[in-house]
Amino acid sequence: MSAKRFVPFLVLVSFAAALFGQGAPIVGTAQVRGIVPSTAAVGASVVLRLNVDCTSVQGTTGAGSVPVVLGAYQISVTFDTARLRFESASGGTSSGFTGAPTATNPTTANSTGKVTVTGAQTSSTSPGGDVSVATLTFTALAQGAAAFSSSGVSLSSAFVPPAHGPASVPSTPGNSVVTIAALPGPITNPSPADGASVDESVTLSWTAAANTTSYDVYFGTSSPQFFLSTTSTSVPVSTAPGSEYSWRVVSKSTAGTTSSSTFSFSTRGTAPCAVPKAPVLVAPASATSGASFTISWNAITDASDYRVDEATDPTFATATSTIVTAPRQLSVTKHVSAQTPFYFRVVARNGSTSCDLFGPPSSTKTVVVQAPDVVPTQLHIIPAVISGAGANGSFFRTALQLYNPSAERLAGDLRFHPAGTTGTDSDPTLPFTLEPGQTLYYPDLVVAIGTQGLGSLDMIITEGAPPRAVARVLNDGGEAGTTGMIEPLLAEEDALVAGQSATLIAPPDPVAARYNIGIRTLEATTLTIGLRNSTGSLLQTTTKAYPATWFEQNNASALLGLPPDANDTITFRIESGRAFIYGAATDNRTQDPSVEFARR
Repeated sequence: MSAKRFVPFLVLVSFAAALFGQGAPIVGTAQVRGIVPSTAAVGASVVLRLNVDCTSVQGTTGAGSVPVVLGAYQISVTFDTARLRFESASGGTSSGFTGAPTATNPTTANSTGKVTVTGAQTSSTSPGGDVSVATLTFTALAQGAAAFSSSGVSLSSAFVPPAHGPASVPSTPGNSVVTIAALPGPITNPSPADGASVDESVTLSWTAAANTTSYDVYFGTSSPQFFLSTTSTSVPVSTAPGSEYSWRVVSKSTAGTTSSSTFSFSTRGTAPCAVPKAPVLVAPASATSGASFTISWNAITDASDYRVDEATDPTFATATSTIVTAPRQLSVTKHVSAQTPFYFRVVARNGSTSCDLFGPPSSTKTVVVQAPDVVPTQLHIIPAVISGAGANGSFFRTALQLYNPSAERLAGDLRFHPAGTTGTDSDPTLPFTLEPGQTLYYPDLVVAIGTQGLGSLDMIITEGAPPRAVARVLNDGGEAGTTGMIEPLLAEEDALVAGQSATLIAPPDPVAARYNIGIRTLEATTLTIGLRNSTGSLLQTTTKAYPATWFEQNNASALLGLPPDANDTITFRIESGRAFIYGAATDNRTQDPSVEFARR
């Protein structure tokens, strides 16, 4: 029920008698007020608040006039038993009178139509002024004007601080009326009906409710929200095709409010595609090369997935993009040799049924990746080593020379990772030691390690600085001699890293030379590979993913899906990870090998 205006009834009380035993006169007029709501609904509680206002009452002492303090009271209230039923009495809000007063038993009060309340307190210093002494609670039984009347205050006393004593308080009766009305009824015949399917043009309407003066209309796409207040029984609303809506109506009057049930309906047609809002992107201001960092963003309503754009220029002219569904974050690792800023933004996409709509991008976040401190690397790699037969009667082996140019002893391990497998620390390993100025020579390195076949070599330095190394991959023709090439010893920082691209050029005569492509990873790596002909036209694009410490060397056509022609180019873009990539051409007549490493 809504809050109601309260109407007081007034009883004039005269303080004229002297205080017993003190001879101090009390002068002035007090008011007894009964405060009730102006209206109430049938079945609702009606609260009558009783106040004794001593604001204009004074007591006289040797020091002059002072405000009096109410000590005790007895008030009788008569009421209309046809429209009101007495329920209980409780204390007022002023100190000394908050406890429940003595009151007429409800059965007796409702039989006689009269309730008497009595209360007292002993403090000579409070309360004074307008004193709240009691609260009477009734139940509204029937419609109409229900009257209250007071018989006045009797058996009362007042204190004159600091001396005190009881003094009789005469009063005159007062009256008040509360109008009891029926609560408004709920609306009927709602249109659209609950569960209806309607055209896009919608007017909410209903049959007028009983005892109602106005209506509050609630409307929305999920739980209905306040829409407007009206005295009409119809309200036009804006809707979209293919959407769900709910609504309800609250009937109102001075007696209170009554809400209808919540109704729902749907509109025919296809719902429009909502444009997602811009996400709020969170990213660190800086990161360290080789260490992962995370960017994240908030959930956007109507978004099915998110596009994360990354670039090394703030205009995103050469951006790469990643599609993310859940969770709303992306882990990023960057390898740089110098301080480099990376720029990120996120765009939400509505990809629901029949929709493919991108919203505006988030604000751009810049992450400055710091280069690591330069320290001598302890891992070096010869990407391909071999001891075994090749095509056309060839036989290849790898010879290795190691020289210690320093004045300190150095030591390490030579570890062979077989092709086509993920390398581990348990792969075949050959320890070596080099004194200052010493040179070691392995005419067939793979056999010296205790194995054979094609693989990749790790040189792990355990003491001192890396040696100088000369690795020669040669075709052993026996009495005809050897043909071969020098393969470099590479450091970790020579590897291609995420975001970098490098290109190989196919041999000028694909009939005269066979062409293989080798890939050696340092960590899990994803590549995008593009094949272009000599005029620059893109012929093929493919994506490959490899685990960490993986090596393979395959015929170029097996890797690319079609054989490269003369002077074709193969471009590798590192999407994630680090890797060495090379192209190996071998003359089909002389078996003379050559190698080209894909460089930045």
